[in-house]
Amino acid sequence: MLKRKLITTAIGLIGLFATLTIISLASYVLRHRDESLQTNTAAWARNHQLNFVVDRLESSLHSGPPSAKPADSLSLTTEPSLPTEPSLPIDTPSTTSPNTRQQTPANIAPVISPALKDEGTWQVLASVGGRPVMWSTSIRPLASLGSVVASAVVIDQTRLTAGLFKGTEIPGNGPWNNYKQVMPAARPALVAAFNGGFRFNHIKSGYLSEGRIVRPLIDGEATFGIRADGSSTIGILGTDMFNDGTWTTLRQNLPPVIHDGEISIARYPGTYWGNELHNVTYVMRSAICTLGDGRLLYAAVGDVDINALAKVLLLFGCRTAMQLDINKPLPQFVTFTRPGESKRDGILLDKRMGNPNRYLNNATKDFFAFFDPALLPANLVK
Repeated sequence: MLKRKLITTAIGLIGLFATLTIISLASYVLRHRDESLQTNTAAWARNHQLNFVVDRLESSLHSGPPSAKPADSLSLTTEPSLPTEPSLPIDTPSTTSPNTRQQTPANIAPVISPALKDEGTWQVLASVGGRPVMWSTSIRPLASLGSVVASAVVIDQTRLTAGLFKGTEIPGNGPWNNYKQVMPAARPALVAAFNGGFRFNHIKSGYLSEGRIVRPLIDGEATFGIRADGSSTIGILGTDMFNDGTWTTLRQNLPPVIHDGEISIARYPGTYWGNELHNVTYVMRSAICTLGDGRLLYAAVGDVDINALAKVLLLFGCRTAMQLDINKPLPQFVTFTRPGESKRDGILLDKRMGNPNRYLNNATKDFFAFFDPALLPANLVK
């Protein structure tokens, strides 16, 4: 009789635990409807101290290398539009004039033959004041891993205002001026938005925004910096970027993947690049870098490990590169319909990305946004 009661009690406790778990997970999913079920489940598990479970599951799902068979299609969601300016090599020195920077980047020679239609050809993605400020392309960048497809955007950030928006969980700890969505008053000026970096439990990197230090900054880390006037760049803190009071945002995410135009990951042994089980995790990865002419480049590449990502960034001409978030559908670059209007809808850069309106609603993780300064009310975005 006693044994039966113990078994019944144990079953009841297990059932209660399972019920509470389901309720907790369901509640989390319902509060974050702008994210996929996979993303919500992983985030919920990490919030409940189950990192080791998520890491092991992700490793088992993504431990196999990508196929060598060439992909039969690219990933851009839009058809190329013809550029209106002459092309400019992306490794042009940064001493070039602002007018030169507005030119279309030189096309990238396809790596795999035969090339697909428009492979490596830059298209105008977004314009401000009738002049292009963003160009996109897609390419199969690795001859030995033909199934890998990379999509990239060159950004003339000198003609845009940047802002870092904080998610409800990363970094959380509000109140913030730039919080979980682009505020309605700034939406007519919104040009593009893209994902931030890793969750804090995966990095030791620093975080400063809106004048607040959320995590202590670390010299030697790759850093996305934004000044009070909205100008932005990528650098290495303590080398070519210093916390001298001119920066309102310094968002770090691991050491640089590329430094001075060379792959630098071997200089940082033991760094967690989003790899598990001896660097055999192949997932969608994103990064941002500076080019030789001073412009920025955002890249989404999948499915790759950190070494393959670095090779792709070199192909794109990166001088200093910073890895951003990984694991589909977190890497995401979005432009928006109807510039100048209040009602905006997101347009995904890449078919592998999800939820184009994430940054207009309720983002759980931080993200960057670029605005047309002529349409942005003064002091609205910090």
